[in-house]
Amino acid sequence: MNYEILISDSLHIHEKNFKPVFEHFKRSNISFNTYSKNNNHRNESIDKCISGDSETSLTIRTHSKRFNRMDDDAFFNYTHRGLRILTVVELEILNNLISEGNFHYQFYSQREFFDYCLSHHRKKLKSAYALAVFWVDRWFEELNTKNYRYALVFSGSTISAFSLLKTCQFFATEPLILETFFTGRHFYIENRYTPIPNNSEIKYICPEYTIEYDTIRWRRTNEAIRKTGVNNKNVKQSKQGDKFQFEPGFLLLLCQVSNDYSIINQRYPKRSTVDVYKKLIDKIINETSYNLVIKTHPWERNNLKYTEYNTYSILSIYKLELPKSAQMRIHIVEDCNIVQLIEKSETALGICSQSLLEACFYGKKPIVVNNAFFSGKGFTYDMPEINHIPELVNDEKFTGLISLDEYKSFMNFINQTLHEHLVESDHYSEAKLSRIFMGCRSSARSHYPINKEEKFSYLSQSSFWKRNVLKLIENPKQVFADVKNISRSLIPGFRN
Repeated sequence: MNYEILISDSLHIHEKNFKPVFEHFKRSNISFNTYSKNNNHRNESIDKCISGDSETSLTIRTHSKRFNRMDDDAFFNYTHRGLRILTVVELEILNNLISEGNFHYQFYSQREFFDYCLSHHRKKLKSAYALAVFWVDRWFEELNTKNYRYALVFSGSTISAFSLLKTCQFFATEPLILETFFTGRHFYIENRYTPIPNNSEIKYICPEYTIEYDTIRWRRTNEAIRKTGVNNKNVKQSKQGDKFQFEPGFLLLLCQVSNDYSIINQRYPKRSTVDVYKKLIDKIINETSYNLVIKTHPWERNNLKYTEYNTYSILSIYKLELPKSAQMRIHIVEDCNIVQLIEKSETALGICSQSLLEACFYGKKPIVVNNAFFSGKGFTYDMPEINHIPELVNDEKFTGLISLDEYKSFMNFINQTLHEHLVESDHYSEAKLSRIFMGCRSSARSHYPINKEEKFSYLSQSSFWKRNVLKLIENPKQVFADVKNISRSLIPGFRN
């Protein structure tokens, strides 16, 4: 039976962002339904989602009234259709609060976060609960009336997305979460019921190193990472070089967007990024001799309500509060070529930024100050305690360069990530997509069956000469087979 696909978010899940998926649907005759209702009640701030005079907004405001006189404990534990609502809303609430300028926070538990919202942002908390109730009802209705095999969900962190993940637990419909990867040409598709940011199943990859097989894949990996700035849909790599006078060998702090879900989707305790960065600055400047370059994220201005109040401005003000001697050892940049910075640094450090993987690619062993999905794989310094970083970098044996064995571990991990786990935006992904959507494929078979040769890099080359030179190196048997076939066609009386 050919089941339908539910595309739950038309703003993010469309052909431009995930072209291979839609091409696969066409080739395999898979029908899909795009849910485009109530788009103005998601992908906006919580306050905007419930404002207005539409029937939907009135319904949501009606839902919020049930929380007016509710006991605090009942409010904290409130469930709707068997789903605990606070779990559904907490990520987007924190995202909104940071966007509105609440940059400094530290919560040791979910209850502490709830109590803070109850005391300082009760209206937003009620609105978020009401919005979640609305979306849970919508998804129950949608899944109950249509026989979907899979529901495609973007990221899974917003209230509308997380409520669908939780609702799928009550139906045969399985959620597939889509999210883009830092290369810009790869993306996740994971079958899961929890949000994906910094929590991907990639963290379970521990493959063995195989020289012959990985070397072939590494050529494609190398090309993908080197073109990261070109392929990334959100942030283009700046060509602007550094304008400071630091000698090579400084430490490079790679900052993230402050309300990025990869930061927010951490286990408790949760701590604001700028407070983490300030502590890092203090430790490095006061307890080491390293100069520090801080690279903030240019996309952050697009993510915040008040664009003038961001990581760059906060850290710039903080720098001016330090002694003159400390200020001279700190340089903060926003729009600067990250590759040039990495190459000139001793090494990079950060919370869970995927730019740290770029640092590995360019020969550095980065310092990870939180539990990133790529921690513990053998190519990073994992430092859950910031206080221990000075001791690490002051050790006379410390080096920011990655060793040969560590680089092999990185190659192995990133190869497995890009070519086994993620979907690539080219024809290599067809076999993988066929497996992912096997449960809902029509009786018409895919025109692109699983092919043992898909590991060879020459298959992706459009240049005739480059394709055949690589084919001769990687798969000489196929070259001789091709010569025989061509000769059989062109030379009369040719025999094998």
